Amino acid sequence: MPTISVFNPSTLMNPFQSIMHIRPLRMDSRERAPHWLYHILTLEVFKNDPYKRVETTVRKLDAMKYFWIALARSVEPNTRRDVNGVVISGGWQRYDFLGMMDWYRTIFHMPGWWHEPKNEREQELIDRHHCDGVWLTVLLTSPWSHRPEFDDLLGRNKEPLRDAFGRLLIKANGLPAYATNEHESDAQCQNFLDRWMEVANTIMFATELDGSARCGAIWAVRVPR
Repeated sequence: MPTISVFNPSTLMNPFQSIMHIRPLRMDSRERAPHWLYHILTLEVFKNDPYKRVETTVRKLDAMKYFWIALARSVEPNTRRDVNGVVISGGWQRYDFLGMMDWYRTIFHMPGWWHEPKNEREQELIDRHHCDGVWLTVLLTSPWSHRPEFDDLLGRNKEPLRDAFGRLLIKANGLPAYATNEHESDAQCQNFLDRWMEVANTIMFATELDGSARCGAIWAVRVPR
């Protein structure tokens, strides 16, 4: 039974190699960049396999490391700090994490703010796009995973649930399942984003991401052949 690599780009051919110099989000915006959206729509790695739900989720989450690498390369070299290390211009912004949340919604076919509702049900889903709990999976597969500053917000949800074989338990929307649903409240999402803004620029990882960065290992599970 092979093990999915833990955020090590060298172990898997990068399907985004030709666009790694392009920011996955439009500048100063959470809007998804069209070059990356085109790849999402055409790559086999992001296609659903109803007979291999766990493997599909693991494969998708594993590929998201390249989004973080490209985004870090666009943010951190343009960050200016004073002599005390305080960011005075540039740096990670709230819209960066919001944009990554939207990318995760895209790969898991979840409604996002860019959708035009076709009926009341779709409008309700779109109105709740901040309350779908996706921020938790984004955090746990990001360079800020397991930072102690988030422990009180995560509570019992510091790790996704797994079965007796160590495989992720998957919800109907394809996201990993957690012990509680507390993370799906709008208040919890906003509290997290506020906290993330306090923590985001305290570490630099753009260079480290080129090797084996200490990033979320949610996809590091044993997957049957």
